[in-house]
Amino acid sequence: MSENPFQFGNPVPPHLFVDHKRQLRTVVNRILNLGQSTAIVGEPRLGKTSLILYFSSRIYRSYLFGKDHVSFHFLHLDAQRLDCEITPNLFWRTILEPLGNHLIKLTKKPMLASAYMQCVEHDFENQLLGDLFSLLHENNHLAILIIDEFDSLLNCKNLLIPSFLGCLRSFASLSKGMSLIIASRLDLEALTQRTREIYAGGSPLTNIFAEVRMSCFSQSDSMVLLEKGNEYFSPKDRAFISKISGGHPYFLQAAAYFLWDAYNDETIPVETRWKYACEQLYPYVANTMKETWKLWSPSVKKVFIVISLNDIPQLIQKENFDINFLIDSLDDYEPELRILERQGFLKNTHGSESNAGYQVSAEAMLWWISDEIILSIRDGGDLGKWLIDQQWDGLLKKGEKNTATACGEFFGRMAKRRNRCFY
Repeated sequence: MSENPFQFGNPVPPHLFVDHKRQLRTVVNRILNLGQSTAIVGEPRLGKTSLILYFSSRIYRSYLFGKDHVSFHFLHLDAQRLDCEITPNLFWRTILEPLGNHLIKLTKKPMLASAYMQCVEHDFENQLLGDLFSLLHENNHLAILIIDEFDSLLNCKNLLIPSFLGCLRSFASLSKGMSLIIASRLDLEALTQRTREIYAGGSPLTNIFAEVRMSCFSQSDSMVLLEKGNEYFSPKDRAFISKISGGHPYFLQAAAYFLWDAYNDETIPVETRWKYACEQLYPYVANTMKETWKLWSPSVKKVFIVISLNDIPQLIQKENFDINFLIDSLDDYEPELRILERQGFLKNTHGSESNAGYQVSAEAMLWWISDEIILSIRDGGDLGKWLIDQQWDGLLKKGEKNTATACGEFFGRMAKRRNRCFY
């Protein structure tokens, strides 16, 4: 039995990190350019934490940051682990403790250790924190605060006050001794909306960031990752994995893992390996898509549903229905189409035979949306109720509703057969 070279679930270790070169370049360049701050945003399982682990890894700091890396202090905090009752002073004590331990060992810079100890003794007062970060800058040091799952920090009521968020912004933008890197499922616009009332007219924390959006892998990078499976995988296997995953990092790794597992299981017939991989993959796709769906706006959901409805008949190759009326309505949703294309959930097919101009990138996503519709209308339900649940109903015009009803009838027949296509 050969060791499976693919893994999924946990963040990717730095030595196995693949792709996201553009995002990595932006984060690194901003740190090197006076410690500018960056927000890494994206849907679940797109690699935000893996990116953080890579650029903050001791192994790659010299390669990424050159000689400057010796004066960089990476301070990593997972906001999901914070007690919702945490106070500002306990937050600072928690995230700065590794920095303090290092500064105390710098015998040639006793003033830095002294400034940190002043913060400890006075419960991390804002003025003393500002002095510490300014002193770090004067001595060519930079504290890089990395807050993963930053949206979870918004559940900590004691931190949602101007004196904390305002000082966090001030330290990162003015002291030059602190850089703030956050990772969040919410984009900067959504984070700004969530925190707008806190500032009472002041500048929001979010305006110090450049937004770096995570996305799915390109076709070429997907193929590079799949080369690890060359012991077993044929070109057709790699094409199959690429097709069902659409370059989604999590789906790609999981699909490859399960296909490799099928090769190692002698009880699985050769002709059913793909089917086995699909069936094992699907629960992970469903869980991830449910979390992703919660983050999307009604208009983004509408666009994804319309493109999905256009793709599904080709997937099952059983029936067809005309949704051109819905396709035509997408002319009003160019921003949403661009968002989904940029994130990798849709691929541009202009110039091909596709009447919509786009396709859902990952076939596995179509399995999920198909099941969602089927389950909603099974046992007497209807598509209209499901559309209302998605907050889409109000976006539909009369003709579009008629078309949606026809689509619902199609899925009603599909529900009776319960015929999701696995290879």
